[in-house]
Amino acid sequence: MLAQVFCFLDYDWDAAGRHFALAQQQQPVPPHVRYCFAGSYLVPLGRLTEATDQLWRALQEDPLNAGCRFHLALCLSAAGKSEEAASQFRHISDIDAQSPLALILQSRRHLDSGNLEGALSFAERAYSGAPENPTILGAYAAALWCHGSRDKAEALLQRLRRREYGSAIGFWAFYSGCMELDNAAEWAAKAIEERDPNVLPVVCGPPRRAFEASGHWPALARLLNLPGVAAGSSGHSQSATT
Repeated sequence: MLAQVFCFLDYDWDAAGRHFALAQQQQPVPPHVRYCFAGSYLVPLGRLTEATDQLWRALQEDPLNAGCRFHLALCLSAAGKSEEAASQFRHISDIDAQSPLALILQSRRHLDSGNLEGALSFAERAYSGAPENPTILGAYAAALWCHGSRDKAEALLQRLRRREYGSAIGFWAFYSGCMELDNAAEWAAKAIEERDPNVLPVVCGPPRRAFEASGHWPALARLLNLPGVAAGSSGHSQSATT
């Protein structure tokens, strides 16, 4: 848990690494430690191959852990392995057919491919299960907006505006879904400054490719105090393919 604090609240990667090393001295390493190590530490550092390995090893001991499979799907998607990621999402559906986060990512996959009906269907299901989750609010609003239901989308955005905390990640989800990357990066930066715990998978997971392509990644990486910012996207690409 100390390592998690250093990751999510302090963005202190050296301290987080030391505490994760201590946590893994106990043998066998508990699956939850591998899960946290992968999602909170290895993924932000761009070490996707190592993260994927840790998550597979965790699932060998805890195969019904939907959260672990969710992060594995994120890692595979971030590494460009979309079919393998889709397989993991299907596994999650077998375990928990109503998992809101899995459903909203399915919605985003359909939105990116231009399947607006599918995107809206998955977003509606996710929203029905977690109507107060800001990420799901924003993503649902994006699906509605792209589908042409602008009034309904605006009503959801008004709810986000009234939140005292968490609205930034919701607006990131909205603008990211609408492919307005300048606005998405601006709201991601605000979420980083808020120390929103959802920031790490949002900024460093699959969306990182869009941030890199649009030139926003170095500024966001500096806000996260990530090492090797000057390397740009090359370090990420290497981690994803080695």
